[in-house]
Amino acid sequence: MSDAAGAGTTQVAQNGEEILGLRAKVNALLDDKYFNLVVIVLTLLALFQDDIRLAFCAKSTDEAFNVVTHIVFSFFIIEWLVSCWCKPDYVKFCWSSLWQRCCNLKVPWFKPSFFFWLDLVASLSMILEMSWFNTLLYGNTAADNASIKTEQLAALKRTKAAKVVRFVRLMRIVRIAKLFERFYSEDDQKSKKKEDSKVASHLSEQTTRKVVIMVLLMLLVIPLLSLITEVDDLGPEHAVRELYAAANSALTTTVMWDASVAWVKAYYASEQKVLSLNVVGTYHKLSYQDASFNDYRYPLELTTAVLSENSTNIGVFSNLNNSQLTATYSLILTFVVLLMLTTGAWLFNRTTHALVIVPLERMLFTIHQLRAKPLAKPVIADEDGDDDGNETGILERTLAQLTGLLQVGFGEAGSRMIAKCMNTDSGDLNPLVDGTKMTGIFGFCDIRRFTDATECLKEDVMMYVNEIADIVHHEVKLLDGNPNKNVGDAFLLVWRLPEELSEEDLAAFVAGKKSSPQITEAVAELADRSLVSFCRVFLEMAASETLKKYKDHAGIKKTFGDNFQVSLGFGLHVGWAIEGPIGSRFKIDASYLSPHVNMCETVQDFCKTYNVPLLLSGEFFSLLSEGMKSQCRRLDRIMTAGTTEPMDIWCFDIHIPSMTTLIETTADLKMADAEKTSKYLTCRNKPVEALQAGIPADFKKNFTSGVDEYVAGNWIKAEAFLKTALSLYPGDGPAVELLGFMKGFSNTAPNGWPGYRDL
Repeated sequence: MSDAAGAGTTQVAQNGEEILGLRAKVNALLDDKYFNLVVIVLTLLALFQDDIRLAFCAKSTDEAFNVVTHIVFSFFIIEWLVSCWCKPDYVKFCWSSLWQRCCNLKVPWFKPSFFFWLDLVASLSMILEMSWFNTLLYGNTAADNASIKTEQLAALKRTKAAKVVRFVRLMRIVRIAKLFERFYSEDDQKSKKKEDSKVASHLSEQTTRKVVIMVLLMLLVIPLLSLITEVDDLGPEHAVRELYAAANSALTTTVMWDASVAWVKAYYASEQKVLSLNVVGTYHKLSYQDASFNDYRYPLELTTAVLSENSTNIGVFSNLNNSQLTATYSLILTFVVLLMLTTGAWLFNRTTHALVIVPLERMLFTIHQLRAKPLAKPVIADEDGDDDGNETGILERTLAQLTGLLQVGFGEAGSRMIAKCMNTDSGDLNPLVDGTKMTGIFGFCDIRRFTDATECLKEDVMMYVNEIADIVHHEVKLLDGNPNKNVGDAFLLVWRLPEELSEEDLAAFVAGKKSSPQITEAVAELADRSLVSFCRVFLEMAASETLKKYKDHAGIKKTFGDNFQVSLGFGLHVGWAIEGPIGSRFKIDASYLSPHVNMCETVQDFCKTYNVPLLLSGEFFSLLSEGMKSQCRRLDRIMTAGTTEPMDIWCFDIHIPSMTTLIETTADLKMADAEKTSKYLTCRNKPVEALQAGIPADFKKNFTSGVDEYVAGNWIKAEAFLKTALSLYPGDGPAVELLGFMKGFSNTAPNGWPGYRDL
């Protein structure tokens, strides 16, 4: 039994899913552009066809109009029923817990929307234009109006019906306004590739609803306040009365009687054609009916004159011209109200849309963008604040500024944390998320003599640090890097390697086992960019007029003299790291934790040992392209804390060129950046060539030979090569360091020399 019950439950669930899927498909059909176009055409037809029939068409066409009315009515009723079934906001069905408690029964309860009633009334109003309803209301022929009482009752019904028809026609106008708005908004959404917000939809519906009610009240109340009274047309009654008097006069001869009848027919032939006369007098009587009597619509196109003193004397005259004029005016009134209603709703919605909805949707788009792409620049319509001081503009710019601060504050490492917090709708802030493992190139930059500079600059030290950071971060960002951590006088910089390059792939890559050509090229390109970005930093720092002003600072002059220059130390390493937020609910920093990040800082610290501004780890060096490798030299082979295997230390030589060369090089770089032509590749070798132009050609050859002999344990030969290199390029820090280290062992490698030293 349990298996059967489970199978039954599964079948019910499947049936429920099928029903939901079918409802979604039907709902999509109702919202389809072309279906709405059909609805608009049918609604216009239903709105204007009755007035067109009365104003321009003969009675013989009534049956065709009646068929069209039944077809349109059936279409609207079916659409209304289907909308009730599949549209969630059209009418909401639920189970009332109150009824359950009171009656212990599940009583269905529904909450209809405004357009539920609107469509229902607009559809039912078409019954008033169906032939069977008019027959029920007025009868078939003029014979039904033989008495005064019947005539008065018919006139009263006609007046009330006219008011009802005018009211329900307004309902149809509202339906058209709603459909036109839906038709326009669907095209607009497809062009913008986004949907309206819930606030926009709700506000638009509320505005349209209030405009509808306002126009409704205006059309219903204004006629009631009018003091204009209708004047009865006494012409037909006067004609019947004259004939009745002539028929009761002994002086009226047959010739005179025939002439009177002919005169009445001729007099009313142009405006109110005589269709039927029934006059019974003492001396004469007349019973006449025109052949076209049945071609007129009863009662709209007929006027009946009945004598109060003798109700058997009746005249029926044509009211066709007045009926056609009334129908024409009704067409004009319908069109004017349609124009007024749609224009009013559009103007109200346009103002609200421009001042409230559009800024609100842009702010919402910024939030969604933060969820999907936390580092993307927010969209601002009026970045210059040209919005006449509207509060929505202030809110929008404030949100953009807060977004920018959030992105700058947390950077690449905090992007996942931003996305997680923004995707939480509960309102609770929990920035602590699990870390993510990544592989990347890590650069560490340190400002030299920072403590002394702080003592000299005092409050100006903040500007000093930020101006240096601006140059470093700009050049790094320009070449696909991401500034991460700012620790007073130091900056951590990261270049993220391709995601398909795992930690194992990276280890194999460093070991010389090349990966696919695409990955190899991508990794070498990124490594070159990171190195070139540091080269550009040196050039920009040397050429910066902003940093040169610190030479004239009184505190700097007193401590450092007249030759003060801003100096930096850089280290580059590659490896894996855990990316994510670090801290607590009181303070969060987004950064990277890894031995490789620490090793990058250690490599930078060795710049002080070797007295050079830029050092590279052996692992990073292995990623460089062959062209960039040729610009570097190996300094040493060491074992340091945090490593289990010895590693090579490489150097990229920095020789600040003359001011003329410096200005030309930086100008070329800025021009390439401004033109957006391969910002890096166009000027790839310019920083390298500029920084190494003053280094003798034979220097590197002798130094490299000296290091090779040093590692091999042939320190006598190593000493000779290094001294030759030092003579070619005096003051070279690595040569001085290695010569000093070997001198401590009397230039003889110790027994068991492993080819590296502890540092």
